[in-house]
Amino acid sequence: MGLIEELVGLEAAVKAVPEEFTGKLVLSVGATPTATAAQNMLASSSPRVHDFQQVLTRLQKSHAVELHAGVYPLLDCQQVATHARPATISGEATSAFQPLSKSNISVRMLVEVTSVYSERGKPEALVSAGSLAMGREPCKSYPGWGIVTGDLSNSSAKHIYDEREGKTGWIVGRISQEHGILTWEGERSECNELSVGDRVMVWPNHACVAGAGFGWYLVVDSDTDGETVVDAWVRWRGW
Repeated sequence: MGLIEELVGLEAAVKAVPEEFTGKLVLSVGATPTATAAQNMLASSSPRVHDFQQVLTRLQKSHAVELHAGVYPLLDCQQVATHARPATISGEATSAFQPLSKSNISVRMLVEVTSVYSERGKPEALVSAGSLAMGREPCKSYPGWGIVTGDLSNSSAKHIYDEREGKTGWIVGRISQEHGILTWEGERSECNELSVGDRVMVWPNHACVAGAGFGWYLVVDSDTDGETVVDAWVRWRGW
């Protein structure tokens, strides 16, 4: 279902409100793809833009309309894999929006290396985060539960795993409840060795599931050094 159809659905829902009610409703619609859909509507020359504006105007005459962005403000590996913001609008190439990449993911999980297994067929390392921290949902684009970023103890790595280019780097290849196993994908000679006590950052497959296990976000500013905590945001807890 597209954004216009969702707004039309709101119109139908409003008609079910008893006539005795004279207040102003806040009508909520959307999920992660809505952010892209709204951007496309603003940048596209498609005739459907007029339809979108018409139905939105009708709704706003009597009520407030709220478009949910879902996980779009944070993003995660799954959203990047599904091209949450493609490089086309209505099938036509555009320079209005750049395709998303892992560098756009704004949530990272800090994990500690607690054991290393360099003697195995391919290098592996045990880290202090498993399914309780990362969730159990896989990602369609690669065989893991998280991708190690190029930060902290992995800052000297030559490769950060990218399913589109080389498929070389550290990923969370296996998980148990409290622990995960980092596996090196690619040529062993290219591996950035890790040691016990090292700390690395992981991009999770699903930000909403991963974030649910924590009470707050520690905020850093990527416009400065990207490592100094400048704020702490308390999560809204509960479902």
